[in-house]
Amino acid sequence: MDAREGVVRIIPIAVVMIVFMAYFLYSADTKLERGDSSQTSNSMNFLRTDPNDKKSDETCASCPDGISNMRCFDSSTPVLGGVDFVQYFTSFRVDKGTEHYYNESMVGLVGDSTFTSTYNDHIFYFLSDENKNIFEKDPAKFMPQYGGFCSWGISAEFCPSYPWSKDCLGPAGNWAQWTIQNEKLYFFYVDKAKYQFLMDPSTYIAAGDTRWKDFYGEKAPSTFNTACYVKE
Repeated sequence: MDAREGVVRIIPIAVVMIVFMAYFLYSADTKLERGDSSQTSNSMNFLRTDPNDKKSDETCASCPDGISNMRCFDSSTPVLGGVDFVQYFTSFRVDKGTEHYYNESMVGLVGDSTFTSTYNDHIFYFLSDENKNIFEKDPAKFMPQYGGFCSWGISAEFCPSYPWSKDCLGPAGNWAQWTIQNEKLYFFYVDKAKYQFLMDPSTYIAAGDTRWKDFYGEKAPSTFNTACYVKE
């Protein structure tokens, strides 16, 4: 075989290789421009807990057997098991010059039935007569947001992964997991929920406020969790 025959045989192979490389490069560029579909899907799954990404037409997870809104809303028992809400604003407050913050490592204590007040047809317990008097001067200031349920659950957990709705509320509020934002008290079920909420509190507060109002309308400020709580 002379040199010319060798060149003739090599040329088609080279052409095929060039075409293959061109196609490969084009596919890679297109994938970068459009975004890898698997990564996009995973990102969307992560954002299912984003309050701006909820869907009302999806089937929710089943409501846990241990949750009964009738039990959670039993108005014959004190709100959130009788924990003293005033102490979060007074005993756990740390003043530093002209500013202050709250020591959120502290755990709330149950009030004494001797010091009781009624607000919006619900019972509240306090540790002292002083706390009771502070409460009665401005009850709305000390109300737990979203009735005392987990603020992350209300603001960011949606179908299909979570069942929370007006007819299936949760998770419970934990006396040890809380934060005060803009002088309002928010409870959480576990520390991870609190951590996620505090990554963007203004967004989740807005979402939670909207959802809670959608659930209960004008009754939202007077809807309280009485028996679904964790002490620590």
